Amino acid sequence: VRLVKGTELGRYRLEEALGAGATASVWKAWDTHLHAFTALKILNPESAKGAAALDAVLREARAASAIISDHVVRVKGAGRFEEGPAYVEMELCAEHRPGPDGAEVLEVGRNLAEAELRTLREKVRAVAEAARGVEAAHRVGVLHRDLKPGNILLTPESCRAKVTDFGLAADQVFPVPDESTPATATVTLLLEAREGRIVGTPSYMSPEQALGHPPSRAADVYGLGATLYALVSGRPPYEPDGRHAVPALDVLAQVREGPPAPLGKVADVPPRLERIIDKAMSRSPRRRYHTARDLARDLEAYLEDRTTTVDGRAPLLQVVLFTRRQRVLVATVSLLAAVVVVFGGAVGFLEMRRRSLTADIERAERRFELSTAAAVEAEALRDRTEQEKQQALREVLVAQEERERALASESSAERRWIEESAKRQLAQEAQRAAEVSRVQAERSRQEALGTVQSAEVERSLAMEQRDRALDEAAASYRAVEEALASLRVEEEARSAAEAARVAAEEELRHLRVELVEAELVADELRRKLAAPSLEVAPAP
Repeated sequence: VRLVKGTELGRYRLEEALGAGATASVWKAWDTHLHAFTALKILNPESAKGAAALDAVLREARAASAIISDHVVRVKGAGRFEEGPAYVEMELCAEHRPGPDGAEVLEVGRNLAEAELRTLREKVRAVAEAARGVEAAHRVGVLHRDLKPGNILLTPESCRAKVTDFGLAADQVFPVPDESTPATATVTLLLEAREGRIVGTPSYMSPEQALGHPPSRAADVYGLGATLYALVSGRPPYEPDGRHAVPALDVLAQVREGPPAPLGKVADVPPRLERIIDKAMSRSPRRRYHTARDLARDLEAYLEDRTTTVDGRAPLLQVVLFTRRQRVLVATVSLLAAVVVVFGGAVGFLEMRRRSLTADIERAERRFELSTAAAVEAEALRDRTEQEKQQALREVLVAQEERERALASESSAERRWIEESAKRQLAQEAQRAAEVSRVQAERSRQEALGTVQSAEVERSLAMEQRDRALDEAAASYRAVEEALASLRVEEEARSAAEAARVAAEEELRHLRVELVEAELVADELRRKLAAPSLEVAPAP
């Protein structure tokens, strides 16, 4: 039977070839009875014929159908088409997703060798899920024996890993490799071994499997580690180096000789993940993970930022991983701590501000008291100045009165002097007129001269009194001017003191208002700090 698109085999119609190998090909087929797509693994007629091929197919189907896991491709049936090849019907690893026109389109998943896993976490998660599927197979006594990226499928939408192709679990016969067979293909190597042959994929084969030892769970654990090695580094653990014409034999010799190149030198891998892969690919089966579940747990712990069995005691690492797991909690606690620190700093600042304001108020009150005392002293000085001014004014009035009296005395002396001059003239005329009465006239003259002298003396005294009065008046005027200048100075001092007192009162009023506001803010902060802290819900 020629297998092409549209070929009908029993109730199935072949729609699309999904993969082909040396012994079988896998097709997306349409089940005409159930009206649903399914996957058919059809054995090539040239690889096995007769009852042996049917027995091999049935053994594979029985081995895979006993496994119950979301991470293993489910086997739905097996048999032989009438006058046709043997087949195994399997679950189609496909999911619906919206197409360009909005209609749902069935998209078939690809294996890990073909899928584009962009991030390291996606690759680790896929192998962890595959390890869960392998563990489910081990629990029912089924060993895969050929784990590699090509035998792990990935659903297109949910990206769930599913282990497939349990062909080696049924001891099928795979072709002997030649120069054209890649080292990543499943082959049968007819070498010196306990069973006389070695079956598997050399690039992903465990050392004990390459030496022909009986299969074990540890070999599947190694295959999972080698798969993750290939996904992380982008190349298989072992590759042909040209020492043998047959690539499979070349790689097999390398597997027997020693470990592959250290993963840290091949790719940039976190040290924690590198230790997990190294343990899974240990040369000694005893040093590997005891079960695939243990490997899955460590990979899941790595993804969940928890410590693994290869981390040992690392308190600092545990703190770092806890911080990564509880990012929301740590961020919330850090935020609360920052808020508490800020509030504490604000309260401290306000307390310092309150103390500063209190000190300012005290200094302002002292300045106010000093200003008040200065104002009182200025008021007393003003009163004294006013009294001195009144006294000076009284002295000025007295001086003016004395000056007027002096002026009046001077006028009287002058009048007497004029009168005496007139009398002297009359006397002279009388002397001229009455020469005969010379003695009398001489006497009169003498008297007149005495009167004149007396008048001159009185006039001199009056002039001296006038000069003294004028000096005293000038001194009084100077005293008054000095008193007035002192009064003006005191008035200016009093005005400055009054302005200082008003400014001090205004500053005191502002400081008191600011102190009241600061105390209100401090009380509000104290109430907030005294309130019960919010409980932070743990991160999911």
